[in-house]
Amino acid sequence: MFGGARTMPLFRVSGIPVGVDWTWLIAVGYIVFVLSNDYQTLLGPEKQVEAFGYGVAVAFLFFASIVLHEFGHAIVARRNGIGILGIDLWLLGGLAKMDRDPDSPGVEFRVAAAGPLVTLVIAALCIGAAFGVDADQASHLVRLQSEAGDDAWMAALTTLGTVNAFLLVFNLIPAYPLDGGRIARAIAWKVSGDRRKATLLAASIGRVFGYGLIGLGIFLIGRAPVSGVIFIFMGFTLSQAARGATIQEGMLGEATLLTVADVMDRQPVVMNGDVTVQRALDEYFWRYRWPWFPVVDGSGHFLGLIEQHAVDRIDESDRNQRIAQDLIAPQSGDRRAVREDTPLTAVIANPEIRDYGALMAIDEQGLLSGVVTIEQAQRALRDAISRATATQQQTTPDV
Repeated sequence: MFGGARTMPLFRVSGIPVGVDWTWLIAVGYIVFVLSNDYQTLLGPEKQVEAFGYGVAVAFLFFASIVLHEFGHAIVARRNGIGILGIDLWLLGGLAKMDRDPDSPGVEFRVAAAGPLVTLVIAALCIGAAFGVDADQASHLVRLQSEAGDDAWMAALTTLGTVNAFLLVFNLIPAYPLDGGRIARAIAWKVSGDRRKATLLAASIGRVFGYGLIGLGIFLIGRAPVSGVIFIFMGFTLSQAARGATIQEGMLGEATLLTVADVMDRQPVVMNGDVTVQRALDEYFWRYRWPWFPVVDGSGHFLGLIEQHAVDRIDESDRNQRIAQDLIAPQSGDRRAVREDTPLTAVIANPEIRDYGALMAIDEQGLLSGVVTIEQAQRALRDAISRATATQQQTTPDV
């Protein structure tokens, strides 16, 4: 689904960081409150602590299912050569942040469909397990109508299954940027052969659907204030995201075509992994006065970054025995590198370039081919946007 912006890191799986936006805490608190009340009805008013515990457990299992949904997108994207910058959870769901858009309708379809497929499996397993244990009890629990005396874990299974089923249906609505909208864009792209037209079509549906949610929220605000506010917020977010996609495709076509290879410095200063720490200091850090350098092996494959503070910690007596490769910053080989065919729009969104000011560019074989700085990327995008805006103004007739 669609998601937020800056996040607080939680954990990392297979090199993919998972984080949460502060709005996620609002969602967790609201869901725990609702579920705790339901479980108090089910367990009895004297078991408030136990009801709260079930509410917390089911809420976090629900968000675990959202993380699995986003990992469905992420795994398929990786298999199709698209890097994943991270997975964020926020008020209205999750977002798998890709370092580039899919370059074909087939890849777009597979990546977009992977998340809903995971959600379908989760919903089917939960509801199937509940009916397998007790079909009679599950038949009314699946309608989220728990009663005193119902089994608490049966209620948890049916709640997880039913809510995931609802999210599956909602997320498959062909309104960009929902997964259904991305699937619709892939189909329209395949049929028309024009990605721009396909995106504008799916985004138009997304904006209309967003306005519909806003209208529904306004209608509900007097009857169910919390639900009304949520629908208004969802509609506003969806319509704005769709509008952003329209602007990007309609005005910034040239900018979105720019890649790292178009602007990168093809002759960066690099350090061979077998140089001694003393040589690293003498010939690199003290000479160029940079805080870090890229390290390559004998074939030119990028290994990672070596930072001055790591070198400075080595005793002088050991500097001629230790080599640069031993001091490479952990995970910098993956996190500080970007494929040279990565769009500049994705580079700007990469948090690593904001932290370090630059990323190492590598080719398909992992060979270091250059370095791109945040200033280079911003300047190139700014110039392309200016040209696109000027062209649009020249070709737009006066009314």
